Amino acid sequence: MNKHEKPILVIVDGYSSGAQLPGLMKQHGWEVVHVSSLQNLPSYYLSAFRKEDYLALVPYQADVAAALKAWQPQAVVPGTESGVILADRLASELGLPGNPVSSSLARRNKYVMHNTIKAAGLRSMDHILSADLDAVLSWARQGEWPVVMKPAASAGTDSVVFCADEQETAQAFSRLHGTVNQMGERNDTVLVQRFLAGQEYFVNGISARGQHIITEVWRTDKIKVAGAAAIYDRSVLLHPYDPQACPVTDYVYQVLEALGIRWGANHTEVMVTRDGPVLIECASRLSGGLNPPAARHATGNSQLDLLQQLICDGESIIEGLQERYRQPPLRNPLWQVQFIAHQSGKVSAVNTEQLMAELQSKVWIQRAPAVGDRVTRTIDLFTSPGIIFMSHPDEALIQHDYEIIRQWEQQNKLFVVQDSDAE
Repeated sequence: MNKHEKPILVIVDGYSSGAQLPGLMKQHGWEVVHVSSLQNLPSYYLSAFRKEDYLALVPYQADVAAALKAWQPQAVVPGTESGVILADRLASELGLPGNPVSSSLARRNKYVMHNTIKAAGLRSMDHILSADLDAVLSWARQGEWPVVMKPAASAGTDSVVFCADEQETAQAFSRLHGTVNQMGERNDTVLVQRFLAGQEYFVNGISARGQHIITEVWRTDKIKVAGAAAIYDRSVLLHPYDPQACPVTDYVYQVLEALGIRWGANHTEVMVTRDGPVLIECASRLSGGLNPPAARHATGNSQLDLLQQLICDGESIIEGLQERYRQPPLRNPLWQVQFIAHQSGKVSAVNTEQLMAELQSKVWIQRAPAVGDRVTRTIDLFTSPGIIFMSHPDEALIQHDYEIIRQWEQQNKLFVVQDSDAE
């Protein structure tokens, strides 16, 4: 046991949903040490980071594993996307459960990811990774438009753009190539993929001993916006073995296996096309935007709870979870709705309490701006001003409440934004 006489968890980049893990671990008698893999962190991540939640803050250094050995940690997890590769390496060097270092890049870089699942015989995207615009255009001409341009290793729909023709592709390439993405990494190459038409889903799960449990399947709707690709609108929770979700669940199990995921939380995004499910991306970390109280209301557990149980109780919990998640239905319907800012500017008033009085659903507000904050017109997940979760036995009433939220946003009534240019 370490000198603090409590088990130690190491979190690499404890941002996004990872910021919720230290408090939960402390409730179960653990201490948490934070390791940073990045020097320049986006404000989106820093806003939820609480350094007081950690026993120690360890900056990135070449011999970080040696620095951690004094703490005798019993587990290492990534808190968000940027921490995936370092968490794999630290778990390996410290002799702790984790995912194989040999396949880390396939779980972080979307180009390598799709090549890996294609080699495993799974349906994958047609794509190109290049630093050369001429090569990108030559590839694009060989198929149908539109194409989708994005960083190879970011998250949250960061800088994702739909390109309808060569001119738009050239313009998007010029804007993206050489910039720094939301993970703090330079986009020295650009990933371009053939557009997938269909219904999108995101899937959360937990793995141990190479066995996988799909805990949540969300049917996701997006809205196209000018100057970007599509932004998250709403997501509706399904049971993993709902007939609508079964093809997605079966495909994701194969993706997790192909990418070498053995241990920990995972989050997968899939498009169901007319040919069947196709991977968008898969990440070996917690889903962003988790709201544990809402998830507990709907299913009895959240992905955060299950990761905590895996860390505290060990890999043997996987057998019991496998049986549990094949049987029970959802307790309560649950929708996740992203707030949308239609203009940029300073927030002069916030009317969330008035909104909640109008809604018939049980609600949990995950995040919302405060008076004095500056918001940016929503073009991706990072510029969404917040999230609200809604539950009611009658989904028609959730739909009605959803429409009220969108009306208030359009009327600049939910978050009153001043000194800005409207859409």
